[in-house]
Amino acid sequence: AEALSDREATERLSRALGRDLSFTEIPGEAAAAAMKEAGLPAWLIGDLVMLSDMAKAGYMANVSPDAAELLGREPRKFEDFAADHLADFS
Repeated sequence: AEALSDREATERLSRALGRDLSFTEIPGEAAAAAMKEAGLPAWLIGDLVMLSDMAKAGYMANVSPDAAELLGREPRKFEDFAADHLADFS
């Protein structure tokens, strides 16, 4: 199992689809403003921005060794997920 950044996931999805995709980092303030405009509640906006900041800082850069036990199976590779859902991304 592996933990991927948003940029890494975008690159792998791009390869799976056979087309160019790009990841654009959106600053927290801009993301929060867009979420507010979309009608999300303030508590959720705050939590989503906090999670994004934590991911950028590397706090979520590992997959728990308990993942397999919690899932009841081995974690999937992102490429396998992408291959199984290509039609959903097209």
